[in-house]
Amino acid sequence: IISWFVRSFKYLYGLRFEVREQHRLREARPCVIVSNHQSILDMMGLMEVLPERCVQIAKRELLFLGPVGLIMYLGGVFFINRQRSSTAVPIVPVVYSSFSSFYDTKKKLFTSGTVTVQVLEAIPTLGLTEADVPALVDTCHRAMRTTFLHISKNPQEKRATEGPSVQPAQ
Repeated sequence: IISWFVRSFKYLYGLRFEVREQHRLREARPCVIVSNHQSILDMMGLMEVLPERCVQIAKRELLFLGPVGLIMYLGGVFFINRQRSSTAVPIVPVVYSSFSSFYDTKKKLFTSGTVTVQVLEAIPTLGLTEADVPALVDTCHRAMRTTFLHISKNPQEKRATEGPSVQPAQ
């Protein structure tokens, strides 16, 4: 229900999402999806790419946080034990291009536009320990930042970095 509601807003505001490599999320294996966050508009993009089998996860300790834990439990949150590395799942980064061409952050207003959503290759986590976390975070961050900068270029910048374009004869 929430997914349908959030996705409906894209039509009202003229937003389009160009999803690349979505098949990487359709593999029948558990994974953790991480994405860059710019604004509430990310929720619309997230609903475009999430497979129906996805669930929210939280660290197991939050289950015992009184009313908050109960609400999360009743809402279907899956609680994980972060100390059991034997159940580690790969990380699949999802990157949304910049909204800056159609979203004014100062006025909190946006016009219609297209967001590019790039699903990156899974980053394996099996066998990693707590000591490996900083390197894992760095690997994930670098891949996401490189992709963000690449897919967020405006058309003139893309032409300049990709070489001259061929103009049709007049």
